[in-house]
Amino acid sequence: MNNRFRFWAICALLVAVFFPARTVRAQIEEPNGCMTSARGMVNYHILIVDQDIVSNHNKLYLEGYHCGTLCYLDSATVKNGKVKFKNKRPVDMGVYRLVYEKGGPSVWDIILLKSHTVLMTYRPFFNKVGNYTCQPGFHAMNYASLSDKIYHNPSALTSEDTFRQIVDSYIGVPGNMIEQYYLFDNVLSAYLAALQQNPQQTIPKSIFDYVVSKLDLMNPLIWNSKSSIPPFISKYLTDSQIFDTEYLISTLESLLSGCKEHNQTHYLAAYLFNAFWATGDPAYDPILLYLYDRYDLTCWLGDRARVAKRKMDVVQRLAPGAQIPELTAYDINGKQHSTNDIQTKYTVLWFWDPDCDHCQEETPILHDIYQKQADDLGFEVFAVEVNDDYDRWKAFSEKHGLNDWINLSTSMGETSVDYIEYFDIVTTPVILLIDNENNHTIIARQTTLEELVRAMK
Repeated sequence: MNNRFRFWAICALLVAVFFPARTVRAQIEEPNGCMTSARGMVNYHILIVDQDIVSNHNKLYLEGYHCGTLCYLDSATVKNGKVKFKNKRPVDMGVYRLVYEKGGPSVWDIILLKSHTVLMTYRPFFNKVGNYTCQPGFHAMNYASLSDKIYHNPSALTSEDTFRQIVDSYIGVPGNMIEQYYLFDNVLSAYLAALQQNPQQTIPKSIFDYVVSKLDLMNPLIWNSKSSIPPFISKYLTDSQIFDTEYLISTLESLLSGCKEHNQTHYLAAYLFNAFWATGDPAYDPILLYLYDRYDLTCWLGDRARVAKRKMDVVQRLAPGAQIPELTAYDINGKQHSTNDIQTKYTVLWFWDPDCDHCQEETPILHDIYQKQADDLGFEVFAVEVNDDYDRWKAFSEKHGLNDWINLSTSMGETSVDYIEYFDIVTTPVILLIDNENNHTIIARQTTLEELVRAMK
């Protein structure tokens, strides 16, 4: 018995000498007195004893992401070959990274999950991979060929069947939240990279629906990590020319309600708000207003909160159903005109600049519609040149015969409101359709001329 014990003891010693373990331990604790706002958050103690990590470096940083926004939770100094991190306040569950310098490459991933010990161990030939234990790069190596198939297969970008077959050939239903995180992070990273090579290609609804159906939206790793999943979702919602407000709101509500339990709803709402805002497309204004009001994003937008509030004030006063004030400006003869004096059923507000290429193209088209259909459709055009450029405005108006509609310019005198500020004119032309019979309320904003005619019909 003693001889057998000695034999196994010698074996264990040889393994320890020739195959030393490299371990990072993170003991996750429940937060004490956790408030509702901290739901799904954790405290952490992280002890790093890996000599390959701590040697030749004096400091390490703990880096994380909140729905795509980079943040640094903590920094620690190497002492006696060890590094200790202890949180000052609870943090969200997710995948965090150890880095030697801010913005540098990841040294090691650390997965923080509620009520679990995260043990990340590497020992050649003796590694253990369990639910909450993973060798760095293990999943990435497993899924490298999967990513390659997505990236190099054009039909995977457009065909749900091809995309589904490729993904399902590797794993039908991810076994746990870590497996799922790494699987879809690799898949969607490759998908987005392939889309960059095909800028005209958008994400089909069928593929988007398939990915969302596979995702466990309750998985906090999806939303609070440097993951490709939020960019994939935002690209679909903002890059597919989807201007169906009802569809977008129902899709957003489904996504956001799916992650309520782990406190990521507001992070995701803020992330998507910024994505829609970045498009600069007024067609998404109702979506911005919905997200801003529904999820009270004032305290979640950081430095952009004040600008966002001003933007939302503009969106609200220009939303369909909002009432416009009396608008006045002066024509070429110095005569003042008011929107309150217009007797037609509709008023088309046209804010333009004769030096703008789009205005030069579309103003004559709108004028042609006016000459041919104004009586039948019952509308008047209240056109205001907003760049104070008298000479260009006069020359362009005479060339195209624009003086048969209400043709005005801010260069001719003081207007009732600052049009550029009130109507948030960043680029021209800006078009609004006004219902004169319903207290001068806005029917539509920034429609195409074809949609404008359809709306009046």
